[in-house]
Amino acid sequence: PNPLDNMSDELQNGDALGDAIIKEINEASTAGTAVVSKRLGFLNIYPGDTKPLDDKVTEYLVNIQNEYPSLPLWVIMQDGDDDNFYGDLSINLWKSIYNSKHFLKKGEPIVLLCVSPGGDAESAYRIAKLIRNICGDFKIIIPHQAKSAATLLALGASDIIMGRDADLGPLDVQIRDSNEERIYSGLDEVQSLDGLMDFANNQIVSTTIYWSRVLRKKKQIIFPSVIDYVIGMMKPLMEKIDTVHYMSLSRTLRIAEEYAYRLLLDKYGHYHARVIATKFVENYPYHGFIIDKTEGEGIGLKNITELPERLQTFCDDLLLLTDDCKGCLIGKFYLK
Repeated sequence: PNPLDNMSDELQNGDALGDAIIKEINEASTAGTAVVSKRLGFLNIYPGDTKPLDDKVTEYLVNIQNEYPSLPLWVIMQDGDDDNFYGDLSINLWKSIYNSKHFLKKGEPIVLLCVSPGGDAESAYRIAKLIRNICGDFKIIIPHQAKSAATLLALGASDIIMGRDADLGPLDVQIRDSNEERIYSGLDEVQSLDGLMDFANNQIVSTTIYWSRVLRKKKQIIFPSVIDYVIGMMKPLMEKIDTVHYMSLSRTLRIAEEYAYRLLLDKYGHYHARVIATKFVENYPYHGFIIDKTEGEGIGLKNITELPERLQTFCDDLLLLTDDCKGCLIGKFYLK
């Protein structure tokens, strides 16, 4: 038999296979999806270099990466579980990212996919500063929640890309009360004292006006008596305040505000950075308050954009799969 006949058949079969592959690529391109390589996906920190990601997780991360082909993709997706080593933005996460800094290239910005309940403000600030010092800048994708310290991390980004249901959160520091076994905002007590001071000032004004009308005497004459009256009313309340504790809480609240101010300074200048940072700490009644894209823009953030719908779908599906990774995905994404 002529070997050229078999070669001809193989070439024809090869052409058919090639045509099928090209057809698949064209169909995937038309559908707006990426063709995922058969290579395995990894995140260098968690699950780590030795444990491949689920194929679907890899597929979704590849699609997200393809939106920003020139930027390395990093992921911080956390479940808030205290039993999980990477459950929140903690010193554990900071140390792991610091030990992986050789994956960050000098002057090469990255895109960071972030879903997190928050954590330690100092760790979030350190992570933002590390990325900016090495890479120059970074974009952050927030498809859902990035609360508390994760909001602080987001304020360090050049661009905040928020999903349709995404939200940031206030930066009021949370205090753990071991005696009552509860967590509360440090802003509660500080604003309570501020409220008492406002009440006292209002009482001085209203009482002075009222007594002046009733007694038909000049305000300057009755004013000393008004002061004594208000002091007598406020004294039992003020005596219950632990001044040292109050000052400690005031300083604690300033930690997140000062970190936010420093992250915002280069983009917004002194005045606007201070205004935005203060609003994130003081403007909201409780720690879980939803700060969505519109609210963030109202505070003064000018670098928020909307997450494209196709990416929102990938991120939604990705969140449903994170249980396979104990709720967390951490590190630089790559294929091999």
